[in-house]
Amino acid sequence: MKEKVLTDASVWYEVTNNLTSMMAFDYEIQVSEHTLVMLGYSYTQVKNDQELANLHYAIEMVFHMQEEAIYLQGRPFEYFLKPIMDIKISDKDLDYYVELLADYIEHTYEELQEVPSTPSNIEEILQAHTLQAGIYKKLLFPEGASTTTTSHFSTLAMTKNFAIREMNKVLSYGFNFFPQMHDLPSYSDLYVSCLDALFRYTAIENTPITENDIHLLYNMLYFKGMDYYWTKDPKMKKLMKMAQLDHLLYSEKENYHQKFMKGK
Repeated sequence: MKEKVLTDASVWYEVTNNLTSMMAFDYEIQVSEHTLVMLGYSYTQVKNDQELANLHYAIEMVFHMQEEAIYLQGRPFEYFLKPIMDIKISDKDLDYYVELLADYIEHTYEELQEVPSTPSNIEEILQAHTLQAGIYKKLLFPEGASTTTTSHFSTLAMTKNFAIREMNKVLSYGFNFFPQMHDLPSYSDLYVSCLDALFRYTAIENTPITENDIHLLYNMLYFKGMDYYWTKDPKMKKLMKMAQLDHLLYSEKENYHQKFMKGK
């Protein structure tokens, strides 16, 4: 049986046709609906023709893998909650985003200036995460200390409670006929641990949480029953190492890239 590799959006800007095609022989490459949404949303962020060309390349790489890759249907929390709440997921959204990206890729930078901007609730989500990181800063730097003396102080239980609150918000918005959550399933470990690492990293390094951080973390909600997580985003790699989950990181440099180079 093939090992399963979940990709995030950052991967598709750098992979090549040869690498992904070779990987498909031994690995089951998985692409979430959220990754397609992120690529579509990225059209609102490009600032010049070169950035647009990079984005077009990423989309072309995703489309190149359509026959081999597994596309995971559902928005992040829908997909995450489905096994425990029997949420019905429509395949129409996934088809819509595929068609939308196929349409975007045919247009120039000037023609795409009318693409809708930020998703409706991202600012609210970002604010909630930023406030939570502020709480961690007070815990890790008591009484305004310049260095933390509690680096081994666990905040994971607090992060789990935060994640449960955020998921209950989602349930109340769109699935109010489901009961509220009081605990997280076992397959939440990657998401919750990296979310905890993000809060701690933000507090210790005094850096902001960005929309990109939120979107890439949400992609981890699809990590269920998989073997590896593939990201090329330096911050996500750092968070996985901080969470001591770097054994789940797929490194094409250590695996297929070297194998491909030896075969040349």
